[in-house]
Amino acid sequence: MCVSDAYGTKVWESKQKFPIKKGVTVKIDAELHEEVRQYLNEYPEGECDCIEFAASILRCSPADYGLYLNASEDVYIRLDTDTYDLIDLFDRPALFLNWRLSSDDIPKGLYCYDLREADNGDEFITIEPHVVVNHGGSVITDEPIEFMMYDHVRLRDTLFGIEGKFLLSYNDCEEVRRLYDGCRIFPFTRIHSMAQRYDAGRKSCELLIGNYDIFERGRAQPRQISMFA
Repeated sequence: MCVSDAYGTKVWESKQKFPIKKGVTVKIDAELHEEVRQYLNEYPEGECDCIEFAASILRCSPADYGLYLNASEDVYIRLDTDTYDLIDLFDRPALFLNWRLSSDDIPKGLYCYDLREADNGDEFITIEPHVVVNHGGSVITDEPIEFMMYDHVRLRDTLFGIEGKFLLSYNDCEEVRRLYDGCRIFPFTRIHSMAQRYDAGRKSCELLIGNYDIFERGRAQPRQISMFA
């Protein structure tokens, strides 16, 4: 996008693409001209800054072009690419999608949570801020769901009381590490596949937590012995 004054002098140009409707002519008066020059003292470098600056020049909102700031507040997204199911969640309406979403993929002011399904895939068993193993879908709400510390402690106590094995996934944070002190904890990073559309290479830090050796199957596999190993 290029902005010029009434005399054809270029005052601002961006390599960022902004969807200007065909046939639209943008007129800049003296006041706006001065606003542009003042704004250029802090050149808009990020994608969000460029879009917001272009929108201010066009005297419109990014939403007029189908662009909305995401919940992470780091990029503008479009909302016309997915179809959602309307569901009832805790006696409130919510939107359901059967693949993974995050705050990168929804507009600011909405909240996203993951559903964990049972091992047999027949039912959902929990709703959590983030699920890695047995992810069954995502839900979007217009109000946050409160996950109290008591609920995390209750989950830990329930898992510690079972006779079998458990494998749990969590976001990596100090509180979770303290809760599951004594368990086998495997930290790892993963590529966020949905976020690659906006921020290539973005990763998140996760934990796999188990009450057993989570690598036992790998250790039990036959291993070839080599004198060069």
